[in-house]
Amino acid sequence: PNILYRFRLNMLDQIKEWYVSICNSGEPLVKDWPLVKSPIPILIIAFSYLLLVIYGPALMKKRPAFDLKNFMFFYNFSIVCISAHIAHGSIKAISSYPGFTAMFYQKPRDLSDGSSFDMIWFHYLYF
Repeated sequence: PNILYRFRLNMLDQIKEWYVSICNSGEPLVKDWPLVKSPIPILIIAFSYLLLVIYGPALMKKRPAFDLKNFMFFYNFSIVCISAHIAHGSIKAISSYPGFTAMFYQKPRDLSDGSSFDMIWFHYLYF
């Protein structure tokens, strides 16, 4: 029993160390954004999605289908508008680099302000 206890304790310490290293390895610019600071919220969302996919059809078996035509039209229209805005802003942010044809060979830029940060934020909201 003593060996098993030490093994479990060692494994819990390793898991805790792994979790802390993941939480500390993020980008400082976005560390305070929702769903970024810790992997736990993403795991909860993924687990909830799996439960919905597995048990959802059984819950909806005896119910009529939802009428989503108007909602889907609005949703698709808004996604097209958001995508166009992100594409326009991304092209604008990329082309604002001085000498952007060689941007992969330059030193990293400060992205904390300006159009580059706006595009990072819009990409985050979209995905």
